[in-house]
Amino acid sequence: MAERERDYKKVIRNLLAKAEHPNTPRAEAEAAAAKAAELMIRLGIDQATAREEAGKRPEDVEMLRLKLQDDHGTVLLQAFNPIAKAMGAETIAIDGDLIMVGTVSLLNNLDMILKVVEIQMYGAANAAGEEYFAKLKKQHPTWSEDRIGDTTDSWVWDFFRGYGEGVAEKIRSKRQMIIDESPSNALVLRKDDVRIKDAYNKQFPSRGSVRVRAIHDNSAYSRGHAAGRKADLGDGHVAGRTAGMLNG
Repeated sequence: MAERERDYKKVIRNLLAKAEHPNTPRAEAEAAAAKAAELMIRLGIDQATAREEAGKRPEDVEMLRLKLQDDHGTVLLQAFNPIAKAMGAETIAIDGDLIMVGTVSLLNNLDMILKVVEIQMYGAANAAGEEYFAKLKKQHPTWSEDRIGDTTDSWVWDFFRGYGEGVAEKIRSKRQMIIDESPSNALVLRKDDVRIKDAYNKQFPSRGSVRVRAIHDNSAYSRGHAAGRKADLGDGHVAGRTAGMLNG
């Protein structure tokens, strides 16, 4: 198990490094980040199984507070929330920050994967936004630069949210595939899901989930969603946070 764990971690580190590198083509970078997410889920199952077989107590459940940028915090929260939930975390928004509840390894993995997704998402959104800005300028020659800029910003925010949901959809699909591979995989993930949910309900008994805001431009959301789905799990082309313990 120790050797296999080292191999997993080495591959994950290499995939994340590839995803973060500025010279990696966007499609390859997105696929690398998503493949890393898949391996993180598999590693978590192996680690949980090994602990149970050795008679050890389950991994602790903790809370991770993701402090978001003041200027882009709302849209990042909407983009990151579905990704965190797809990986198996419970989430809530408090004072503009995204609070994630999960096992220690799950939160560590989310901390890594969200950093990489953020880089990819900004790159894709900036490119799409520049194209949309130019399109508006051509279509509406009488519009002021401020009006075009504000309209583009609103379009890009919906792109962000679509991107996050696109990545989340691929992670959910891969997670379900891993569950379907064997009853033992399903049991391990189900046990963790129950412990995470119980810890979340104990910590936040009277709070609801993250509120999903309305989409203003479906074309922007759809384009972002398509870009996020390019983070194809298992794809053949792949060549300020604070934590606190919860009772769980």
